[in-house]
Amino acid sequence: RNASSLIVNWVFIYQLQNGVIMGLLTTLMGTASLIGMVGAPIIVRFIGKRNLNIGSNILFAIAYGLTFFSTGSFYVTFVLIYIANAANSTSIITGPAINADILDYHQWKTGKRMDGFFCNIGIITSVVGMATGFVIPAVTESYGLLTNYDVLYEAGFRGNLVRILAVISFIGGLACCVPMIFYNLSEKKLRVMMRELKQRTLDADLEAGDITQEEYDEKVKELAEQEAEDKAKEEKRKAKKNKNKNPLQPIPGTQGLCTNVYRINKSTEWGKLV
Repeated sequence: RNASSLIVNWVFIYQLQNGVIMGLLTTLMGTASLIGMVGAPIIVRFIGKRNLNIGSNILFAIAYGLTFFSTGSFYVTFVLIYIANAANSTSIITGPAINADILDYHQWKTGKRMDGFFCNIGIITSVVGMATGFVIPAVTESYGLLTNYDVLYEAGFRGNLVRILAVISFIGGLACCVPMIFYNLSEKKLRVMMRELKQRTLDADLEAGDITQEEYDEKVKELAEQEAEDKAKEEKRKAKKNKNKNPLQPIPGTQGLCTNVYRINKSTEWGKLV
């Protein structure tokens, strides 16, 4: 996915060749991240962090993949890169949130909190990311881009390299979706899990004498209210879903009337619908 950053730089420097417009568009490009970061928490409420992560990576891959066909048009390329950056910036919100959810799940499953251990694992796995960083220089050098970057002023040479980077970015964006396919911690499961963790904490605090029985009862009541609220929302969602599946429900006491109307008007579209 790092190949995408080269597309932005090359388009700005070697294709645009206008310092004033480049400065304005660079500033405008920065607003893409704002859109992604502000929009991410709102979208998460509707589809969850997992689906947003998958969707944003697919949108990122498609947008950069389309730059394969837009090398001759600077502004089309700019719009595509803007969309890709907006999609990519949602990971600034969802990434840390998903990591926190994983740690909470591990604590719920084992009773142990292992933030430090997971940080060390992240350091070890970062070597993989560093290794893939050698792919792009190898590709550009094999194509003939060594030390003389002035060749990028040539539209044909630059366009071919941008197309190669577009393919790499497309593959990288789709590859980022693969781990999330196996991530099955939904927002519903997470809420249930967090209530249980809070209950365990309250039990431990009461046993240790850190809270009074009155405080304990108050907190337990809040957890029960949250659970009841979640159940009510779930029932409402299911009722709405069932209603959408069966939009035409007969009015009580009119079943026979509907049948007669159907018989009389069976040759018409309205009769068929009734």
